[in-house]
Amino acid sequence: MQKADSLRAWLAQYFPELARDASRLRIWIETGKVRAINTDARNFQWEYTLTVLATEWTGDPSALAVVINEWCRANAPELLQYGSGYSFEADILDAGTFDVQFALPLSEGVQVTDREGGGWNLEHTAEPVPLFPDDEPAGGPLREIWHDRAAGDERIVPLAD
Repeated sequence: MQKADSLRAWLAQYFPELARDASRLRIWIETGKVRAINTDARNFQWEYTLTVLATEWTGDPSALAVVINEWCRANAPELLQYGSGYSFEADILDAGTFDVQFALPLSEGVQVTDREGGGWNLEHTAEPVPLFPDDEPAGGPLREIWHDRAAGDERIVPLAD
């Protein structure tokens, strides 16, 4: 189950405060299923809900959602289809501090093939290439996010290195 590490690294890239204080970003899987078919093919699929909790979040919770959505574009595009999505919960600690939890229903395929000389090879399959792989999202790739405020614009997600 490689998507948990991938999402953690992605979030740390855009929110350095979560990288500096790893206890503020908790990611876990509570339940899931292994889907396999009783055939000669030994391939299977992990299906699980990945829980992502940002504690004592003082930024705009929408910034977290935007960054997670960008990760989903490549790693869980089915969550961005019309009528789909993922759930969240927020504990409002005070006027500007939240514990925000997201629950992403994810799947990962594993291909199992015979190995020459005996044994098996495991390969975690990548998400399929989008229908139009050259299409960039409006605004280009995620680099920074600004919040328009009456008192002036504020950059809430810095330029990624």
